Amino acid sequence: MRDIGLSRLRLALFFLLLIPLAACTTSGETAALPVSEDSGEGETVTDFAGREVRLGQTPDLLVSLVQADAEIVHALGGEIVGRPTVQNQQVSEGLQGAEEIGTAHDIDFEKVVSLQPDLVIGHAELNLKDVDMFASLGIPVVLTSGNSYDDVLKSIELYGQLLDKEEQAGELLASLDVGQLELAPLAEEVKALIIFGSADTMMAALPSSLSGDLLAMAGGLNIAEGLPQIEHYPQYAQLSMERVLEADPDIIYFIAHGDVEAVKAQFEAEVKSNSSWQHLQAVEQERLVILPPELFSSNPGPRIGEALQFIHESLTAVAEKGR
Repeated sequence: MRDIGLSRLRLALFFLLLIPLAACTTSGETAALPVSEDSGEGETVTDFAGREVRLGQTPDLLVSLVQADAEIVHALGGEIVGRPTVQNQQVSEGLQGAEEIGTAHDIDFEKVVSLQPDLVIGHAELNLKDVDMFASLGIPVVLTSGNSYDDVLKSIELYGQLLDKEEQAGELLASLDVGQLELAPLAEEVKALIIFGSADTMMAALPSSLSGDLLAMAGGLNIAEGLPQIEHYPQYAQLSMERVLEADPDIIYFIAHGDVEAVKAQFEAEVKSNSSWQHLQAVEQERLVILPPELFSSNPGPRIGEALQFIHESLTAVAEKGR
């Protein structure tokens, strides 16, 4: 039986442990993950941050700071007891009952501890800094990433190994094999721009982003390629109207972050009010596509194949109609 009192005590002791942990851990290193003394060899995996994570037993209860990974674990039959706070359209029905534990940027550690998870799943680019904190609480962490189709497939394989669900993972991987998706080559080149927008800013998705990777796999030409990366968001670039006008994309995709309807309305108003947009053939031909948030606002996890097919079908329609 799990000891709720002990878990909460661990959280209270964290602040006492933080100082010696900081003093004993050099920059770039992560604290050793706890391993049960009577667990034998256990299971050891290498996560997306290059860390070797050893578990004493197959984890039963998991908390995920990344919605896509929560969806993958759920699809494989694992039990997610804690998930990030995201827009409802990004959460499958089977996960809506899981407790919200904040976001990868702002974790509710007390809530996580109260759920007594066997494992926490985090993001390699956002949560490496949190590994020491979870280690002090006696909770192992696996860090993943999802900047490409291949990353998602590797994540599925990883969770199949971690959860002793290799058969289920194999079936899911088979369904996502690109050869099974029947993506026919485009009849002609299609230039595309992918805009990631929020209430505060608009960015262009680079080929190194997940949406950029899907665009390349579907056969599209990303006009943002070569633009300088944004320091804190290296998969994106500042939206360059000069580049947009010069390239004159055949189709413009828009991914809304946050309040989808509000961001969508804001962008559509910008297109109507700014004469620069009006001369683009993507606008003239009404090829402005608001991408489904459940497939593109974040990594869609096990629905990655649907996202790839959506992009491919829209590119195919443009290629067949011509410019």
